[in-house]
Amino acid sequence: MENRDESADIAPMAAYEIDPQTSVPEVRIQAENEIPKTPGTYLLFLRFSGHARISVGRLGTSDFVPGFYGYVGSARGPGGLAARLRRHAVKTGSCHWHIDYLLPQSEIAGAVFAETKTRLECDWAGWAQNFARCEVTGFGASDCTCRAHLFFFGKIPDEVPLIQQARKDLHALYASRQLLLAC
Repeated sequence: MENRDESADIAPMAAYEIDPQTSVPEVRIQAENEIPKTPGTYLLFLRFSGHARISVGRLGTSDFVPGFYGYVGSARGPGGLAARLRRHAVKTGSCHWHIDYLLPQSEIAGAVFAETKTRLECDWAGWAQNFARCEVTGFGASDCTCRAHLFFFGKIPDEVPLIQQARKDLHALYASRQLLLAC
């Protein structure tokens, strides 16, 4: 059997220009300053400033403590990464995915993402689990064997090092909340 390099499905970072003015290098996509409209995987970063008790569909009610969270997802539908990340950023639409229940009570800090046809969501969840203080069992993982796709990283005063580590380890690009809203 031939070994296949799955990383070949990930768009090369050379297609992007990194903005040196931001504390976390942010992508400035050369064509119309947009997030790609192609399939991919993302890690959405959220902040809860206070305690929140949220009913999450069939998962039931969960308590969320203040701090920094990460949600791993994939974008396979029409509009790809741009459509999915914008939907999260503007917090519109009905509650279709687990993450939709959290968005009204949290603040999006940004997202790392990679264009890819390969399903990397569970691999990225494994990465997040290694850095997380805990996971929200079952959250976002109803269609796979992962324990969770939502992770609590803690009450970290500066999330920049974590985001930079995610970019490096996941071979991903970063988009701030402002860029997500603009796509």
